[in-house]
Amino acid sequence: MPTSGDNPIIRRRSKPYQNRKLVFKSETSSSGTSSLKPVVGSAPVFREAAPAEKARLMRAAALERTSLKDFVLRNALLAAEAVIEKAERTSLDEEQTRFILELLDNPPKPNAKLQAAARALAARE
Repeated sequence: MPTSGDNPIIRRRSKPYQNRKLVFKSETSSSGTSSLKPVVGSAPVFREAAPAEKARLMRAAALERTSLKDFVLRNALLAAEAVIEKAERTSLDEEQTRFILELLDNPPKPNAKLQAAARALAARE
């Protein structure tokens, strides 16, 4: 009888999870006990993606000649930068810009509250 070492066509994996990272999912039963169940497959985000979505991501990654993980990470970081940039940048229309420039050119006189705050700050230093 041929063995896997004798015949290259017969391939047997002695360790089916040898190259996979095991992920465990916590599940709570109806009786209230929790247990860890092994989850086999790709990263959690890809397990939740529809097959068509995953196939589209894999095609895009292949076109970029990169791994799916690297493709998704790179594009997620670019999207995160765009969101942060948008949140941190203030855009003013023309009227708002004129108002700010006018305040900078002709600031209002300090009121009593501002003067008291300036005195308190000077006293701390």
